[in-house]
Amino acid sequence: MSLTFLPLLTLGIDHPYYLKGCRDFTVVIPEATRELLRGGRLLTREIDGKLLVVYETDDEGVPRVSLAGQTLMFGLRLTNPYFGNVTNPVLSNAASALTPFYANTTTPSALDPVKGVLRASQVFDYTPSESSRPVSLKVTDAAANTVLTQNLLASEPQTSLDLRALPRGLYTLTEHYEGGLQHSQSFCLEPELYASTIWGVLAITINAAFYSTPPVLTIPFSSRQEALKYYVVAKNYTSTEFEQLTISDGGFNDDARPELKFDKIIPAVFSASDLSPSLLGDSSTRVVLFKSQTPITRSEKALRKIHLQRNGDTVIEHLSQPGADQPQAQLIIHLSKP
Repeated sequence: MSLTFLPLLTLGIDHPYYLKGCRDFTVVIPEATRELLRGGRLLTREIDGKLLVVYETDDEGVPRVSLAGQTLMFGLRLTNPYFGNVTNPVLSNAASALTPFYANTTTPSALDPVKGVLRASQVFDYTPSESSRPVSLKVTDAAANTVLTQNLLASEPQTSLDLRALPRGLYTLTEHYEGGLQHSQSFCLEPELYASTIWGVLAITINAAFYSTPPVLTIPFSSRQEALKYYVVAKNYTSTEFEQLTISDGGFNDDARPELKFDKIIPAVFSASDLSPSLLGDSSTRVVLFKSQTPITRSEKALRKIHLQRNGDTVIEHLSQPGADQPQAQLIIHLSKP
């Protein structure tokens, strides 16, 4: 007996830093989603940084089971410790306790803009935003139905919400204070994804059209932009020789990009974001900073022909570019003469 599977959906990542695609995440599948996959005759495979979900068909190509209307919930675990060095934060407050959450509720074949959510287990410890009491807490589901309420009095700074009767999914918790003040926060209920090792959560609701037209769902990222800084540390260079050093961009025509120009900055006017001259050399060395006038976009593809020159002669033809393991686009160039 042969089995036939066809694509149901593909989940990919779009990150302009990478030349051959981003492979910085693995997918975590909680047991509740595994049960759905088994019941719906679905299989998952991670291939080249993408998650492929396929469904089993009968001899006529008809799905043996349809999961239209059901939601598959996945966790995204970040495997590259340098990801943040080259990636803009996806949430406006990157230091918050919120988790990036992706869903396809607006257009089934595309992911909605990311939103920040709290992650909750079946017993949800929660501290309201304001210290004033009393406060009424109301939990609503995705259809705006009230599923839980609780009141906190003056002696109760925080509470534990019992969510064991609720199905897994996305909810909204609203705080109602006297005088009409309100605060709302979304939270995701999936106990297995409560672990701190999860970077993000994905909830994909299967649409009936997926079985005939499988979508490619894409999580978008953007690369960080910052000034490119070269610190030149020279030993045994005379003042005249040192003043003749320049950095120029000889590759902008080849790369079909705007020319990158550099300001020459002496240590006396280094900014707080620049490296301290004391870290770069001692009294026997000369130090200067060449800083790009416009920011560069962090990329695996290096800018070509960024030259270090002295008096018009090329000293270094291709200056190094910052790699993903470098949190800032700062590089140190050491020059020495006998």
